[in-house]
Amino acid sequence: MTNNLDRPLSVSVSAAAALSNDQATLAPGESLSTTVTVSCESPPSQLQLTVTASASGQFSAVATRSPLVVASGCQDAILGLGSVEVVDRSTTAKGAKAEYTVNYSLEGGTGLFENVTVELKNIGRQNRVETKSSSARNDTLEFTTGGQRFGDSFEITIRLFNDTGEVVSELIVVTDTADGSGTVYRDP
Repeated sequence: MTNNLDRPLSVSVSAAAALSNDQATLAPGESLSTTVTVSCESPPSQLQLTVTASASGQFSAVATRSPLVVASGCQDAILGLGSVEVVDRSTTAKGAKAEYTVNYSLEGGTGLFENVTVELKNIGRQNRVETKSSSARNDTLEFTTGGQRFGDSFEITIRLFNDTGEVVSELIVVTDTADGSGTVYRDP
């Protein structure tokens, strides 16, 4: 806001959000800039601002504006794996296969999510790797190896990707021996 009058102007700004520098007395030609802080949890698309101005009892005005809110970058910061569970369902029956189930659900960042990738690596057998991906926000990925893998050691790697690449802070690596022991990792 700029004072275009030939006398001092008292100005205040109000909004349903945190404001900085929300009031001032402006000399002719001076300006006031204010900053609005909104939550990344649920940023509004628009924010109503009310500007009140008065000049020594000779003039007063109230104006309401609803500028667009650009909250780019917010969702990227909160995209994460809300819950993850790795279950060892291996069995000695039918060729002693190693079987794993990975259940996951995401939280936040719906616009930036690309996929979740899970790698099952057999550590003792030339590091054979099977990879599966899903672009669903909640999903179950199932792995069943070839025969005679019961008792082998496996490394299960879970990765989350957004539109700029891997969200490294969400990387999960679990090591387990295929023995049908049930849940081997759970968060939370």
